[in-house]
Amino acid sequence: MGDIITITFNRDTNMAGFSSGILLSQDRVENIFNFTQSLGSYQGIWVSRSVFRITILNTTFSSPPKIGVTTVSIKLSADLRNFPPTAAPSTATAILGGNFGLIVPRILLLTARDPRARDSVYGAGDEIILTFDLPTNRAGRASSVLSRTQVDAMFMFSLPLGRDYQGSFVDDKNFVITVLDVNGSSQPLLGRMTVTCRNNQSNPASLILLSDNSEGACFQESPILQGDFGPSNISFLVQAKAWENKTLLGLDSLYMAGDQIVVTFSEVSWVLGEGS
Repeated sequence: MGDIITITFNRDTNMAGFSSGILLSQDRVENIFNFTQSLGSYQGIWVSRSVFRITILNTTFSSPPKIGVTTVSIKLSADLRNFPPTAAPSTATAILGGNFGLIVPRILLLTARDPRARDSVYGAGDEIILTFDLPTNRAGRASSVLSRTQVDAMFMFSLPLGRDYQGSFVDDKNFVITVLDVNGSSQPLLGRMTVTCRNNQSNPASLILLSDNSEGACFQESPILQGDFGPSNISFLVQAKAWENKTLLGLDSLYMAGDQIVVTFSEVSWVLGEGS
């Protein structure tokens, strides 16, 4: 709400018969312009003969419009011409440019992983992956392996990861932290921990910007940590199963040959002596 879309013409117009400085309701604006994506609720005003400004009032039912995708065209029925009118009505089309505010990288996903799938316990060698929604400049670090001190200069953790860890950008959107020593960590981290970009302006080396170094630096908090630190511990259920002929023999309560004990595991398991 409050965002503005400005339509600028290359010459003075007849303002489609309206006067400058007068607020136009959405239905009147839609009599002049057609948008390929819904803007939501809005109103418009001719600021001058060459500039029309739309103010967004409510985005609830918007698409929303996308920069570089949404187009606006002039309806022939609007009879929008040059001023004084000498040319035919315009039906020009333009693509929406600019932005609706500062565009910064955000941590889209925070995922736990055990690359060796050894166990379900948080331990040395486990990884935490930060996935950004947009390509970043990798804080100018390329693919360098960063020490704990350098990682901590870029990120704040809501729970301690342990005594030592390192990290690196494996590509423009993914930063992988590898745990080296879990002593001093707060467990369990899953479903609890979040990570926030520090955005320390006094330390440019800690700023995670877009890949073209434009706009601002990441500063938001991530979603909570999901995933796992390896295969879960297998649980099992033990049940007795009676021999199917016991009822016919009238021996329902007796433990005897033919009865079974069934062990059901929570997942497919590795059987010793049968390979993996």
